[in-house]
Amino acid sequence: MLLPAVLFTAILMAGCQDDLRPTAEVLACADEVTVEGFEPTDRHEDHQWIGVGFVGAGPVDPMKRVAVASGYDLALAPADNIPDGPYLVVAQGTVTGSEHSCRINVKKLKSGLAPPEFLGIPESRLPSIVKGQDEVMVLMVGPGQE
Repeated sequence: MLLPAVLFTAILMAGCQDDLRPTAEVLACADEVTVEGFEPTDRHEDHQWIGVGFVGAGPVDPMKRVAVASGYDLALAPADNIPDGPYLVVAQGTVTGSEHSCRINVKKLKSGLAPPEFLGIPESRLPSIVKGQDEVMVLMVGPGQE
């Protein structure tokens, strides 16, 4: 009697995990965003969102550097440096393709901080990031408005 209950719980939990992962649409949008002149870092998942990191010479205006591939539209509006852990959200908007639309939050690493290790930025770049010579941006791409 206990085995069917455990099996049911495992199946139920497996189904719930899919709801907490980025959808195919979010992954497609994330593949099309970039920060011009910056190098990509490792990506990371945060529930239904995917973070696409970039590092490059800074400081730069994200409104001028964040871009999308041909066939996609980007609509960004400045944000008021909303604190989000080690980051500030500096812009928010949407990425729209022919078949789907996603939300995007542009985050900059707060000055004087080293980036999280999961971004995979080489140690040789860390001093220039902490000094503010290089800048880390993370484009968080998530599901569109429902």
